[in-house]
Amino acid sequence: MSQNDMVIANQTFPSFRSDLNSALQALASTSNGTSAPSTTYGYQLWVDTTTTTSNKFYIRNSANNANIEIGTINQTAGTFAANTTGGVTEDTVIALAIALG
Repeated sequence: MSQNDMVIANQTFPSFRSDLNSALQALASTSNGTSAPSTTYGYQLWVDTTTTTSNKFYIRNSANNANIEIGTINQTAGTFAANTTGGVTEDTVIALAIALG
């Protein structure tokens, strides 16, 4: 699990470096964990790793009061299945994937 509140507070250098590294690791790992990050932001991506073989991929809504399920990452098969209910289309997921690189 790699999550961080993304707030780098005023602190001594060793603590600053540790907090910054933790925030960068959370960004690099899409804030994955068994629950949403404790501090969330609108449009924040995160992966629910509750089930090790089938992870849910979410984005926070713009109001930052709910998660929108984008799809499921099947770790065993190495595949991604878009959630096409609730207005999310495969085109939206493809555009997001391109934007994320």
